[in-house]
Amino acid sequence: MGRWLSAEQVRAVAAVMRLFVEDDLANGVSPTRGLWCDACERVRPAPGFIRYEQRQVCNACATEYEIQRARGLVRSIKEYLTAIRARRNAERP
Repeated sequence: MGRWLSAEQVRAVAAVMRLFVEDDLANGVSPTRGLWCDACERVRPAPGFIRYEQRQVCNACATEYEIQRARGLVRSIKEYLTAIRARRNAERP
């Protein structure tokens, strides 16, 4: 069972994660450069990518992961990736 986060807390996590995008853009990472996201399994814009252990995750997925981690729903990137892949497989016809 997870812990409850207020809307303000969720916004705060998202705001911090956006700083990674802003920092990458300020440091010359091209917004047109794409990288493979191990979470959503798509090529996504490079600014804001986060490396967790041996995985690289786009900013949107990293934000979702950090919110789930703050809620106590996952403890590691491996657990998060396993959960979203299981959910994705369950949604397929």
